[in-house]
Amino acid sequence: MNAALRDYLLRRHGLAGACLPAVDLLLEAWEKGHTALAVGPELRAELAASPAVHVEGRDSGPRPLVLTRGGLLQSWRLRRAELRIRARLGALAAAPPEPRGPDVEAALRATYPDPEDAQRRAVEVGLDRRLALVTGGPGTGKTHTAARLLALARLRTPGLRSALAAPTGKAAQRLGESVAAAADRLPEALAGQAGALKADAREARTLHRLLGWGRAGSGGVGREPGMLPHDLVLVDESSMMDVALWDALLRALGPDARLVVLGDPRQLESVEPGRVLGALVEEADRDPDLGSCHVELTENRRFAGRRGIGAAAAAVLAHDPAALNAAAGPDFELLPPARLDEALEGLWPWVRDLAGAGDPQAALGLVDRARVLCALNEGPWGVGGINRRIRQRLRDVGGGTAEPVLVTANDPATGLFNGDLGVRLPGGAVAFRRDGGPRVLGAASLPEHAPAWAMTVHRAQGSEVASVLLVLPPGGHALAGPELLYTALTRARERVVLCADDAALARACAAREPRVTGLGEAGAP
Repeated sequence: MNAALRDYLLRRHGLAGACLPAVDLLLEAWEKGHTALAVGPELRAELAASPAVHVEGRDSGPRPLVLTRGGLLQSWRLRRAELRIRARLGALAAAPPEPRGPDVEAALRATYPDPEDAQRRAVEVGLDRRLALVTGGPGTGKTHTAARLLALARLRTPGLRSALAAPTGKAAQRLGESVAAAADRLPEALAGQAGALKADAREARTLHRLLGWGRAGSGGVGREPGMLPHDLVLVDESSMMDVALWDALLRALGPDARLVVLGDPRQLESVEPGRVLGALVEEADRDPDLGSCHVELTENRRFAGRRGIGAAAAAVLAHDPAALNAAAGPDFELLPPARLDEALEGLWPWVRDLAGAGDPQAALGLVDRARVLCALNEGPWGVGGINRRIRQRLRDVGGGTAEPVLVTANDPATGLFNGDLGVRLPGGAVAFRRDGGPRVLGAASLPEHAPAWAMTVHRAQGSEVASVLLVLPPGGHALAGPELLYTALTRARERVVLCADDAALARACAAREPRVTGLGEAGAP
């Protein structure tokens, strides 16, 4: 696509001179996740003279490139999408608060007696405002809080039409499981909403499914603007959403719908260009309307009182490799790359048990016990190399033939989507977890997939397992930065083994410049 745009600008618009290197830099910026390129005054003047460039405040009508008022170079498509995102979120944030009603107010006070409780503040925002932006790290209770918000919203509006969604199948499944578990722990004041909340949880889906992308007869286009039939849409793992997905969701929302957004801006951002969640959190510090809709949860209950994983995650956020080394303890171990075989040996009981599983329910119960995470796809330190090592050892010792598999393409015909994790059973059938139980498909029905003893950290985002082995290539890699390391560490509930040398740790902890976007700029082309 990038090469096609460059070719189009050359052939159709005769882009030349200093403008062409600027376009090449913009294309490189897209590859790094930026949606915009900052350009200096001299280059701005030359770009402004090009017939391929729309200059905000001067020109009308679309052109392939846009020069914004703030001196950013963007594509027309991405600029329009970011402006729509900011305008719709701004309108939702500026909508006046709505009354709760005495019954809801009483239930809220019974559920959260402390008015200073951050989770209570998040629930209040979700009840009162059209937009609620709830951020926080793993273990801070985002989905627990969201479940109580949904229960209170249902108490206020019987028959509330709600939707739970996330960017990937695994994240959507995890969201549904978390909300269902929270439904079993509702306080007495909300116990009557447990059944409806569990029904919501069973319907948790990917954003692509919610928006109708790829459904039969849609041509992949999705829903028309304003046509989502829900009163409240709750989205988890929003840091993974790219500009196109944010734009599609906001355009599809009904005119009176509420949007509750959960996420952690310190985790990995979308694979495609964009940095919407992080930019919104920053903008909330400057925009009073958006700021009044943002609540950050900071109390980590998962790692409370435990030094290892929580301290390691904090060290990464502080860009402090020495503190990361000092965090080693019972639940966090550091090993050099030379001891990778030893690290894999520690996971062998899990591998052996899962490989020998023949019952779908038992196999699915084992799959989330552990995970090997890698920064890279290929090479001896990547997903391909680790998967080959584990499979070869199973063959050498005559181990079982069951193995985890990862779906790598959306397939509406089977209801499986990119990121869904299952277990290939002896004989070839594959089991997936659906509605709390197994769903078994024949091998011929399975869409594109790959073995998943190991997977990239990007693929694991939105999931949670008991134990994680994280493998970084010696010397580090451009892909293995602090967002990746933080995301990987916080996938584990109980234990992390990090296999990396000092150079890789230093590189993975080093602070990076945030992605450049145009979301903070107001105005229109």
